[in-house]
Order: sequence, then C-alpha cells, then structure tokens
Amino acid sequence: MVVDGAKENNVLEDVGCGICEMAVVWAQNQLMNNRSSEYIKNYLDDVKKYLTNAVQICIANNWRTVESGI
Repeated sequence: MVVDGAKENNVLEDVGCGICEMAVVWAQNQLMNNRSSEYIKNYLDDVKKYLTNAVQICIANNWRTVESGI
C-alpha cells in the first residue's frame, strides 16, 4: 500500500542519493587530479546551497569520509 506522497518522497530520496553519489565521485576524481582539499570543499559548499538539507548532509558526511582517506 502506498500512502499519498510516499512514492514521491522515495523518488526524491533516490534523486538525492544519486546527486550525493555523483558529488563523491567528482571529489575523488578531483583528488586524483591533484586538486586541493580546500578547493574541493569550497566547491561542494557552493553546490550544497542549491540542494535540500538531506542531500547537503549526505554530501558533507561523504566528503569527510573521502577526505579522511587522503
């Protein structure tokens, strides 16, 4: 049984997860191309301004994970 709006919320969550995954891959690629951690963090901070809170938190948490692996 689908509650009104539940299906829409799941779609939005899936999109948010996809955006987060793309941001993490982008950050990893930037590190491989010798971009500084500061450059990557600043760029991700700018991007997060346009995203929902849930996606912002996801990107921030995943960036910390990527950064700690440097």
